[in-house]
Amino acid sequence: MIKILFIDTSALLHFFVHGKGTSTMRWLFSSENITWSENTTRYLINNQVIAEFESCLTAMVKKNKIKQANANSILTLFNSHYKERNLKIVGKDASIQKTMEGIYNYLGGISRPILVTCNQELATEMNTKGYPTINPEIQTTEEINEILTEEEAVT
Repeated sequence: MIKILFIDTSALLHFFVHGKGTSTMRWLFSSENITWSENTTRYLINNQVIAEFESCLTAMVKKNKIKQANANSILTLFNSHYKERNLKIVGKDASIQKTMEGIYNYLGGISRPILVTCNQELATEMNTKGYPTINPEIQTTEEINEILTEEEAVT
């Protein structure tokens, strides 16, 4: 079974910019999570996430949270290695909700994509619509494994 993880901007930032949730995001992208990922895992983003990611990096530089050189390095790494390789772009300009619905419909309704977000409001909204969520800021790798295993058992 293919696992579909939709990565929103807040979670993507945590992968590249060190902070609470960074180690969890890096684990999620690593081979260490093989315990649940015996089959293929797909990491998806859309154009909204890309635009917000770039905008957030610019804002972080303006607020002196990161240096311009660091932001440039992150963008280069993101654009040359992660975008379209590890992170497939789907839903193009759709909202996160519309993209998640589109993925679910594409999968024929047999599996729901899992939203990876640090935005609790968005997580709550998507949970009420039946989409599982992962919050790398507050959930441990063990808790995430449980979510992924439960989702696998359901589908």
